[in-house]
Amino acid sequence: MNVETILNNPLPSNCYIVNKDNHVFIVDPGSKDCTNIITFVRSRNYLVDYIILTHEHFDHVWGADILRKEFNTSIICSKKCKEKLSIPQNYFNLFYFEDNSYFSIDEIDIVVNENYCIYWMNEVIKFILTPGHSRGSICFSVSDFLFTGDTVMKGFKPLILKRHEGSWAEFQESVQKIYSIYSSNMNVFPGHGDSFRLSDVSLKSLLYECDLKK
Repeated sequence: MNVETILNNPLPSNCYIVNKDNHVFIVDPGSKDCTNIITFVRSRNYLVDYIILTHEHFDHVWGADILRKEFNTSIICSKKCKEKLSIPQNYFNLFYFEDNSYFSIDEIDIVVNENYCIYWMNEVIKFILTPGHSRGSICFSVSDFLFTGDTVMKGFKPLILKRHEGSWAEFQESVQKIYSIYSSNMNVFPGHGDSFRLSDVSLKSLLYECDLKK
């Protein structure tokens, strides 16, 4: 099993393509134009089994509906993420492209809750709810890979905005849960920046950021 990273645009965030035996799932396709992802997948004859969204922010979801239709696959996210994505929005279209068109995702195929598991290619994908950065944030693991969205990152301060339904109290609870569940040797694939070992970012430093905001 291996992980390929494609940088989303116009806002740089990480889209991951996780491959095992030519079967893949795609994590956080946040580009409005997904041509590079489609070309990458098609050129390798990958079979796309799932699209997984770690949270509802546009730079992590913008291409999901396009890829779902292109590859006839299923979108996975949390219930709160699904609720937010069903509300048509256009602020990012206006901001980046001066485009008045609205964006929404009306169909989510699989809604995950706490400790929800999917069996994939003799692996277990296990999800946990991690609100804080957003109401709909999740993290999930497969083998020794941990995908954290914008909850745990290296070199980036936590971004918790109340106007986007962020919560420092929930963030604190979520990061404590992550560090209590997962081994420090987990390979972390965050929403922004390079991958790292979980031990490379201390729980103490994340909780310190929470204390500063109290």
